[in-house]
Amino acid sequence: YEAFTQWPFFMNFGGVDGLIFVADHIKRFSDLQFRWSRFPLRHEVLSNFNFLENFARTKSPKAKRTLAMVGYSNLNKDPLMAARVLAKLRESDPAWRLMLVGHPWNSAVLKGKELEYFQRFEAFVADNGLAHSIVYRGFTRNIPEVMRDVGVILSCSWREGTHESILEGMASGAIPVVRKWPMVHQFGAPETVYPDLEYYDSPEEAAEIILKYAEPALFERRSAEAMQYALERFDIRAVYPAFKRIIQDYSQIP
Repeated sequence: YEAFTQWPFFMNFGGVDGLIFVADHIKRFSDLQFRWSRFPLRHEVLSNFNFLENFARTKSPKAKRTLAMVGYSNLNKDPLMAARVLAKLRESDPAWRLMLVGHPWNSAVLKGKELEYFQRFEAFVADNGLAHSIVYRGFTRNIPEVMRDVGVILSCSWREGTHESILEGMASGAIPVVRKWPMVHQFGAPETVYPDLEYYDSPEEAAEIILKYAEPALFERRSAEAMQYALERFDIRAVYPAFKRIIQDYSQIP
């Protein structure tokens, strides 16, 4: 998140050998913002350390019709987009539901655009009769157990670096449905973070992706593919060797 703050302006890059970024689009944005290419720095892109093996658990029967977001109570995460996807899916099957996991809104302290956004979300839910189709799970550290009830993991954000809950969802066997994050799409996200997935711009496109895998056999196949994708690319066992190589390479710099 430092890429979106003022702190890099105060760093003495004469004392820095290199920079490690969690995603390619953050590297691109950062160079535009801070002009790091002016300095003789090495740039590396390396995923965060994620311990994903524990997420592989048997799905509950209701998972196949459950969408989820982990972390939702602010404008950037855009849960209103998730509600719109839910409304679109329920036009053909009222069994679909949305699970929102994390700290809830505190409407007493919201103000400005955040308050306006919260009110828009509440109004949409009420106007479309979704109140009984949205489950609020609250904050928990036991995300692997929560994910047993989740069949589709949504990313609806305006901007993200890596959006770790997508990884955790995939590692559990949830099908990833990722928005083309509007604020950073010009820098190559999310395609450079999660290559070869399916992305959307609108609720209709998201619903189309989800319904493509709604049949049990197709869901099981896509679920297994998502799990393999996450573990092979982003689990600590896949990422740490690259981190070790980077540190060893830097240790050779005179």
